[in-house]
Amino acid sequence: MEVWLSTSDLKDIEANLFEKIEKIKKILSNWSARRLTLLGRNAVLKSLAVSQIVYVLSSLPTPQGVIKEINSLLYDFLWDGKSDKIKRREMINSYSKGGLKMTNIQSFN
Repeated sequence: MEVWLSTSDLKDIEANLFEKIEKIKKILSNWSARRLTLLGRNAVLKSLAVSQIVYVLSSLPTPQGVIKEINSLLYDFLWDGKSDKIKRREMINSYSKGGLKMTNIQSFN
């Protein structure tokens, strides 16, 4: 995993995040045709999608617009392109509190 640094914040974002977001889109596109349960989709998100970008998010400050875009990708995949059935802040909760331990992208920033 590499993190590119430059003197421009915009170049940092372009070099580090846009490539990863495109990779996440491809991964989710490949898995979206499969008939997965909600838990299965959550497992794909955690193991294949979020793992692509977590290091960059924890290393560099990321604009809110990029965070929102990543969250939209993840939840759109989770709910199969439909509107959210459960509030996102509830999805982040542990199993004992009724959540699915969904990854909170905001916390990595």
